[in-house]
Amino acid sequence: MRDSGRRAGLALALCASLTGIGAAQSTPTPRQFGVFFWHDSPNDVAAFEGIREAMTEIGRTDTFVVERAGEDPIVAEAILRGFVERGVDLIFAMGTNAALLAERHVTTIPIVFTAVTNPVESGVLDDWGGSGRNLAGNSNWIPPETTLRVFRLTVPGLRRLGVLRSTDAVVSAAELHQLREHVARPDVDPLEIFEVRVAGADELPEAVDKLAAQNVEAIWIPIDRLVYTNTKRVFEAAKARGLPIVSSSLRGTRNGATSGLVVDYVMLGKRAAAIALSITEDGVDPGSIPIGTMHGYRVVVNLEAARQCRYEIPLSLLVLADVLVETIEG
Repeated sequence: MRDSGRRAGLALALCASLTGIGAAQSTPTPRQFGVFFWHDSPNDVAAFEGIREAMTEIGRTDTFVVERAGEDPIVAEAILRGFVERGVDLIFAMGTNAALLAERHVTTIPIVFTAVTNPVESGVLDDWGGSGRNLAGNSNWIPPETTLRVFRLTVPGLRRLGVLRSTDAVVSAAELHQLREHVARPDVDPLEIFEVRVAGADELPEAVDKLAAQNVEAIWIPIDRLVYTNTKRVFEAAKARGLPIVSSSLRGTRNGATSGLVVDYVMLGKRAAAIALSITEDGVDPGSIPIGTMHGYRVVVNLEAARQCRYEIPLSLLVLADVLVETIEG
């Protein structure tokens, strides 16, 4: 269970760290931060932009040692070992797999993760209330009931939802598990979920055909890098069948999904910077810090994707939309 009072107090302290340290010290002590990317995710990149912006905005001149593993576990372990040998003050782990690897290989240096979809479901830690060790961070988790609400605004009366995932993907597995648990509740309108997994991008058009054969009313692209970086391939196959795509990935929405629900990753990164400063400047124990989440989400609607699918966007969704996209990127 979460302690809401403790969380609220700590949130205020973190805000003070981010906004007040620069004022309290005319020349804050520069730190050396390791920044660890598992892969080239646009969400992780945007979160890192937020980290850098936050530090710059308060006048800090820290050094960021940025390393990318290229999805190679051997390279990843070498990078993390190198951070320890170099003696960085703190490691930023960008995304779920980066957090899992950093937690496994680093025990002596504070780690702050960000852009981790569900750290408990993914196995990064056991409890949202804190890690009890050298690990803290924040999450881009969006509650499944919120996601489903947007999906059902996109497709009113939605009863059959297809989902495309890559084999053994950790993040999309967490998303799907939580949505299945939510729709199993007796107070939620029935929803059948049909899942198709792929091992490579070439399998995506056939996967769309398999879902269409199940008479799904929409196809969901979750936070699954293999799938969302190939949204155009999914879109072309779905368009031929008049199937709208919904997504929890910003890339997915910009590349062909009719609607999406996403967080502001730059702001998420700024909040991760605040957590880091509370550790390095204020001496807060990282294990005592509850995992932060974003309380505001952006509803993105792609007008061009809907037009090409010959799908009429409900007015209720247009009224709710925070961002209207009029092109298909990628």
